[in-house]
Amino acid sequence: MNRATCLLVVLFLAGCSRNPNRPMTRTPSGPEAVCGGGVESDEVCVPGTDLVARLATEPFEVLESVPVPGTTPAKKVLARFEREPRVRVLFKWRTVAPDFADAFNNSPRRELAAAATADMLFGESQEVVPHSTVLCLSRDRYPQLLADAEATFEDDACVAGLVTPWIYNAESVEELWDPQRYAEDPSYRVAVARLNVLANVIAHGDSHSRNVLVDDAKAPKRVFLIDNGFAFSGLFNPLVRWFDKDRDWAKPVIPSLPGPVHEQLLRVDPVEFDRLATVAVLRRQGDAWVVTEVPRPLGDRFPPLESDAGIRRGEGVVQLGLTKQEIQDVRIRFAKLLETL
Repeated sequence: MNRATCLLVVLFLAGCSRNPNRPMTRTPSGPEAVCGGGVESDEVCVPGTDLVARLATEPFEVLESVPVPGTTPAKKVLARFEREPRVRVLFKWRTVAPDFADAFNNSPRRELAAAATADMLFGESQEVVPHSTVLCLSRDRYPQLLADAEATFEDDACVAGLVTPWIYNAESVEELWDPQRYAEDPSYRVAVARLNVLANVIAHGDSHSRNVLVDDAKAPKRVFLIDNGFAFSGLFNPLVRWFDKDRDWAKPVIPSLPGPVHEQLLRVDPVEFDRLATVAVLRRQGDAWVVTEVPRPLGDRFPPLESDAGIRRGEGVVQLGLTKQEIQDVRIRFAKLLETL
């Protein structure tokens, strides 16, 4: 094992050994207020793009924040919107590296591209990867959240971060894969197949049990893939890939594709993956950087300023997306998956 590999193992061991989240002292609004649609307080609630849009465009007050475990610093944040409806929402905040550079297990462009890929494969109502957005916030306005954080852009006061709404009432399970349940339970079969397909297509690389959440540990019917900072990069968690400490969902696990998932994938035109070239756009407005739209595959409207770069700076604009080579790799993995399953 070389020195770089040893370092990766040490980092992952350190991340996996941290204490669980410190509980918050205040409570968020219930799932019925955050997700609507008759969602009960004890049901899984995956916030939709409407909530992401509110976080991207409306002011909010940070009520509380606590660290969350992992190999890169992040915070679980409770915030309240300052406009009606003034719901209290939970989200994960992860500060980005200066100039949005890709950092170890911290790449907003890849996180956003993972959700965009899930949208392409399974539709925008997919509940496999939670949608996120990027914000650049003022330290003066959000001192509790941004204490000691480094400015993202030279001579700018704002600090950028990836904002991902929390999935309510979801939990991790030590071992999700159950061949007998896959054969007998249609809902489980579709959910697990989507997980395996997506993790493979985006080359997730870090599918340990804490990064796979389910609605019910005893009888999972909805499955979610989170923390996609390694996706598309070729990086991977050695504890998963080499030491079999968790199941590697980026490798083929399911024996075959269930009919509904196969039909969805057959409708995907691989040319559409070009839209992953731009998944977020920030523009300079006065002293602030603001997200142009809720992150979606925006390549049709915002062609990349440079196809071989994933982070591009222009006059008053920042684009985030996949490189030409990363998109080509997605196509190759997608085609190979359809051939083998």
